Amino acid sequence: MSTNKEKDRKPHELVRTGPTVTQALAENPHLSPRRAAWKTYPKPFFLKRLLLRFQIRHDLYKGRGDNDLTQEDLDEAAQSGNFPYRPSNLFLKIYSDVLLCLARDPLSGLVSPPLMASSAVMPLSIISVIPDIMKHYYHCIVNAEKQVLLATNYLQPSDSHKTIFNAFRELSKRVGERGQKEKIIVKLIYDRGTPKQFFKNHVQVKPNSGPWKGVELPDPSEIPNIDLEVINFHRVLLGTFHAKFMVVDEKVVLLNSNNIQDRPNVEMMIHLEGPIVSAFVDTFVLSWNNRFKPLPPLIAHPVPPPSSNFKFDGENPFLRHIDVIRAARAARALLKQQGEGDRARAKDVRRHHGEWQGALRGMGFDFGGLEAPGEASGSQVGRQRFADAVETMMQRHGIGGRRKSSKNVLENGAEDGDAGIAHNGSPSNGESKGVQLAHAIVEAKIKQDSASNHDTDGEAHEKNGTAAPDARSAGSSTAVDQDIGGHPKDKEDRDRPINGASAGQEADANGQLERPAPEPLSQSASEDSRTSTSRAVPPVDGNGQELFDSPEAVRKRKHALSQALNAGTIRPTTANIDDDTLLEDFRPHLIHKAHDPFPIALVNRKPHGMPGHQDIRTPQNAAWLAGFRYAKRKVFIQTPTLNAAPVVRACIDTAKRGVQVVLYLDLGFNDKGESIPFQGGTNQEVVIKMYKELKKVGKEQFLDVYWYTGKDQIRPINAIYKSRNCHVKFMVIDDEVGIQGNGNQDTQSWFHSEEVNVLVDSKQIVREWMEALEANQNTGRYGKVQRDGIWRDSLGRTVSFYDDEVTEQEKERKRKEKEQAKKHAQRVMEKRNISEHKPEGQ
Repeated sequence: MSTNKEKDRKPHELVRTGPTVTQALAENPHLSPRRAAWKTYPKPFFLKRLLLRFQIRHDLYKGRGDNDLTQEDLDEAAQSGNFPYRPSNLFLKIYSDVLLCLARDPLSGLVSPPLMASSAVMPLSIISVIPDIMKHYYHCIVNAEKQVLLATNYLQPSDSHKTIFNAFRELSKRVGERGQKEKIIVKLIYDRGTPKQFFKNHVQVKPNSGPWKGVELPDPSEIPNIDLEVINFHRVLLGTFHAKFMVVDEKVVLLNSNNIQDRPNVEMMIHLEGPIVSAFVDTFVLSWNNRFKPLPPLIAHPVPPPSSNFKFDGENPFLRHIDVIRAARAARALLKQQGEGDRARAKDVRRHHGEWQGALRGMGFDFGGLEAPGEASGSQVGRQRFADAVETMMQRHGIGGRRKSSKNVLENGAEDGDAGIAHNGSPSNGESKGVQLAHAIVEAKIKQDSASNHDTDGEAHEKNGTAAPDARSAGSSTAVDQDIGGHPKDKEDRDRPINGASAGQEADANGQLERPAPEPLSQSASEDSRTSTSRAVPPVDGNGQELFDSPEAVRKRKHALSQALNAGTIRPTTANIDDDTLLEDFRPHLIHKAHDPFPIALVNRKPHGMPGHQDIRTPQNAAWLAGFRYAKRKVFIQTPTLNAAPVVRACIDTAKRGVQVVLYLDLGFNDKGESIPFQGGTNQEVVIKMYKELKKVGKEQFLDVYWYTGKDQIRPINAIYKSRNCHVKFMVIDDEVGIQGNGNQDTQSWFHSEEVNVLVDSKQIVREWMEALEANQNTGRYGKVQRDGIWRDSLGRTVSFYDDEVTEQEKERKRKEKEQAKKHAQRVMEKRNISEHKPEGQ
């Protein structure tokens, strides 16, 4: 019994009073993180760990006592974290189960216990294709001041790779331009198997060595103001380093589902700020293991992350590159200036009536009689209609949730606390830039539309080498990014096929690549990113004549969205959706409404190399199992694969007790790998098995399974074709608590890989997540599987029927192309023969 009491109490003591590994390194920089971890949190004696092994396993699988926790248990959990307020009971129950794992190994969560649970804000989530996420990575990297800690599983030469390392080139350039003496310290961990890892799991990758060049890391001469150190980490045999996150200074964490590679996946990324940043730094330190050379400056001299006064939407400097935020800021700035009675400016704006209408329609608006500010004879009427348009646009994207209404702005001028506006109502320098940006939106769009029916390389540079932004639809909030790179081979690389795609697939719907962002860069900086959802809805003509809902505009939107979702595909596909209204709510950038810090906890797992399915005692697995156990209404999971024995059993048991289980899965995702013995089987096999077992007890109605269906599709596509895949890893319990991060629901993630995830206690964030997930796919509308585990349409046809049909069409197309190529070769040979036998002098 004493062991049971210690099992429950010891973790609470650790998280309240214990030291941290990061602190140990700051006190003794010569220590390696491995040594610091061993000294700070030694594991219990072997026999004691063996006893705890079975007790914790029982509690995680079966629950404690009556399968519920007492009020005393919840109170103790509430005091075992640096929470901003008392979390919900559901969060506390899950967190209490998570803490059980620390009794056997205090670092089983891959974070020092005192940092495990704290608070955070989340200004942004991205649910979109990989290029959109990589562009946000770019903008966070180039704004680094002291250090960047970057973790990824795959690091493959690709457009995503190019975006990341061009960001470091740009960062090095900026450091030099601002005369900063200290180099930016960058640490990178990735996983690429090598025989050396049989002897040492963490292999240092030396500059310009074979492994360095193998993943195309930049030559140190390209980044003279950056000190880059790299580790290749894999725990033999099966302990994959599967973590994917980045920490910039002590300010920002990006946690995402994608690797640094090009794949045909919709992915998910969250942007976190606040005290939880310190926990991610600690996780990175423990993952690094080796001695740092040099120690990152904010580890040697830590600066606690802020815990208040957070910025949202356009006020957050890391979000200002996002398209809809830039448009809203520009429009708001101009609106304020009009509200102050700038008649001269109003006359200038009236000359651009058509352009303003075109710009607004390009963002998704089509209001009859919409005037630009100051347009109507009663100037207040024109300004109010324009204000309503701006207000609607901001409401669609959750911008300015705590701001005054547009009516108040018109009547009272500047908003309280709005940067760049003087208190006397006159515009400051910041506002003047906003006005310039507002006009640049229109002018750049007109230039773009008039340039050869959409310029083939998509660039619309100003004379000074900096391109102005353009207005975009409400269906897309992605940033208009600057070109990133500047190497002579970039143009050649843009045209090079990737993953078997033709050169034409490198571009967007109109053959365009990315366009520039608002931050001025040198002319040598050029982006080489692939198709992005920033092009999901192309802007309409600048004269405002083309209606947003015209057949041609609808066709353009369908085509552009399909091209955007074709990023990284091997077999590109086109839109087959009939209801075009479903296209308009696609939002790659989820700009969260302003909120106070919420409770959050890291729920990670260490890598486990040895074969077998015994390594269950980890915070990640404890959180997932507790979510099922304590759910009272609904469990929602979106994951590419689901076959680990514990989660399959949890789905069945939860449905049996009348709690709705909703699964969004990928049909055919990694079927070859999941079919290997002991891996758990394919998604299709697992779903059929679950329905069979539930039918025996008449509970099959409590399990709803859907195959992922792309936003432009009316039916699922088998993931084997790599046309429309989803790689999001996400769980929500009772619409209250969410778990997001790196871990799949497959055998590898449950028992072997290193994973990093967060447990979030915020109904607002969870609600906004769910709304965005539903909006950015058609899974809930078209992907539902029948109770026998098979998807069928209204005609009774299965996915394979349509996939086979498309495959035959592909075969026929390739056959015709081959015949045409053969005929062309024959004609060339005939001409050559004729010229060779032609008499001289003729």
